[in-house]
Amino acid sequence: MILIEKVLLLKKLHFLDSAPPDTLAWVAESAQEESFHENEVIFEKDSEAETMYLIVEGSVQVYNDKKPFRTLGTGECFGLLSLLDEGTRSASAKAVTDCKLLGIKQGVFREILVKHPEVMTTLLSILAKRIRGQIAQKK
Repeated sequence: MILIEKVLLLKKLHFLDSAPPDTLAWVAESAQEESFHENEVIFEKDSEAETMYLIVEGSVQVYNDKKPFRTLGTGECFGLLSLLDEGTRSASAKAVTDCKLLGIKQGVFREILVKHPEVMTTLLSILAKRIRGQIAQKK
């Protein structure tokens, strides 16, 4: 995948859409391309979290104790929460189909947040909406 393709994918992430082009290019250069086969585990619950992922192709299921939590597709990201609190993974993830992912390491992610507070503001809004959605589902 060429750099401009990575930049365009990253630009689609709501929390990065306010980042300047040079920042997106830097993140794109740092992002690692990874492939997973259908039903391959990407990470396990309680494992160390070093990377968040953006789905380039395919779909990924996030699950907890073998119960599906969410199925994500092209253009969506996962594994973000653990990068924010430096904790372990709160759920597991596996490829539903053959997948191509872009992995963004924790150090790169943290540098984005430090250099661009507007990204943090957008990210907090997204996380708050997710939490509200989860609370509403439990009622």
